[in-house]
Amino acid sequence: MSIAKTVLHKFVGYLEAQASVLIWKPRCSETITWEHTQGISAKDKTSKYTGPRGDWSQGYGYITHDGFCPCGASLATHDEGRRPGATKDPRAADERLL
Repeated sequence: MSIAKTVLHKFVGYLEAQASVLIWKPRCSETITWEHTQGISAKDKTSKYTGPRGDWSQGYGYITHDGFCPCGASLATHDEGRRPGATKDPRAADERLL
């Protein structure tokens, strides 16, 4: 069992290194090159959001329109105040996953 774990650990490490070298690093280089051609700087990517903000009193912070819930669904689709697809059983998602 110890040998199997060691081999598996080395294999996963090899896959991780190859993914980094063959996929991630070339993708990053291409993205940086494209950003430079578009005039995007590192500072541009870290600037704070300055657009409109919604009311956080309901815990969402989204801007909503009349007749719509902050979840994005229309109020007409809510069932007894619950969002569409909501369930009374908190384990329902776990059961579907299993």
